Amino acid sequence: MQRRCFSLLLGLVAALVLAAAPVLAANPSGAFTLTPLAGSYVFEGNQNIDDDAVFGLALGVNIDEHIAVEGLLRYLETNLENSSQDLTLYAGQLDLLYHFFPQNRFVPYVAAGLGYMVKDLDRGGSDEDPLLNYGVGLKYFVSDKVALRLDARHIFELNVNEGAHTRDAFQNLAYSAGLTFHFGGSSPAVKSVEQGGPSKIAPVPAPAEAPVVAALSEAEMADKAAVGQGRVEAAVMVDSTDSDGDGILDTMDKCPGTPEGVLVDHLGCPPVLEKPRSLMLDIHFATGRSEVAQRFHQELAAAAAFMKQSGGSHAVVEGHTDSTGAAEANLKLSLQRAESVRAYLIRHFGIEPGQIKAAGFGAEQPVADNATAEGRRLNRRVVLTVAP
Repeated sequence: MQRRCFSLLLGLVAALVLAAAPVLAANPSGAFTLTPLAGSYVFEGNQNIDDDAVFGLALGVNIDEHIAVEGLLRYLETNLENSSQDLTLYAGQLDLLYHFFPQNRFVPYVAAGLGYMVKDLDRGGSDEDPLLNYGVGLKYFVSDKVALRLDARHIFELNVNEGAHTRDAFQNLAYSAGLTFHFGGSSPAVKSVEQGGPSKIAPVPAPAEAPVVAALSEAEMADKAAVGQGRVEAAVMVDSTDSDGDGILDTMDKCPGTPEGVLVDHLGCPPVLEKPRSLMLDIHFATGRSEVAQRFHQELAAAAAFMKQSGGSHAVVEGHTDSTGAAEANLKLSLQRAESVRAYLIRHFGIEPGQIKAAGFGAEQPVADNATAEGRRLNRRVVLTVAP
């Protein structure tokens, strides 16, 4: 029974992983997590304890997008087999989790840890044992902060001494489902694009301080009128408010509400893009993979700034490969890489999903000779094109 349930759950996890597609990045670095769980606990047969429902609560923290530390408490009420005697189980464990594909909506993980277990009998007597566990799981993110979770653990109850049943360890199984809530956490801080990024984007100039001229008193105004100046040189306090921070005062801004980081003209309006503009992204992928490495965060920050400052209505992330390998596989891989870049820009830099699309061209549009190593390197590229 144990092995059958464990195999079924492993098969379910594997099927869901195969269906995963790169969408919004889902496992935020630095977030605290809270997970209520419910499921079933399966005891080894010769323990003579009925299998029953188990409930749990997990508290954790994401060290980064891949690694998390989590504490888990379990509670179970059951019976001894062929007996009316009740048994209550309490277990606590500290686990290390490693998440795969943290930028996908489906995020599989592996886990391992240690803990302690207490079993109390209602007619007196108890048993306390250390435990080890390992297992697999899957998180499906329904939003940036909430994920459905499946979890399966193989638990070793160590140094057991339960009446006539004395063994080095019992092997149990716990499988459960729940909801994981994320609190806090953020992407790495975006540094100024001028600090060494491969694509330089002009910074938005700080608004100039507006001159403030002291208002003349009524007596002074009367004096000037009396001596025949012809006009009153009364000055007023100038309104220096710039609500959208684009460097143009509200009193002169013809396009209020400009998004942060967008370059504007002297009227406060973004420039009109007359023809498409393209930016070659200096991003490299592992062979056959589509995940965006964290070291390219600065390059993608420059790409996001390029989009905002170009003033276009929409953009396309183009994925390209060299001619190595099958054409169909190259076409699929180029699309996956473009989708990963698109998802990264949406997740980390606030690009609207409807404003950016992904397209894969495989090896169909080379810019260099695929017969040379240098040419193939140039052809393995990602291009961001902003259109009017």
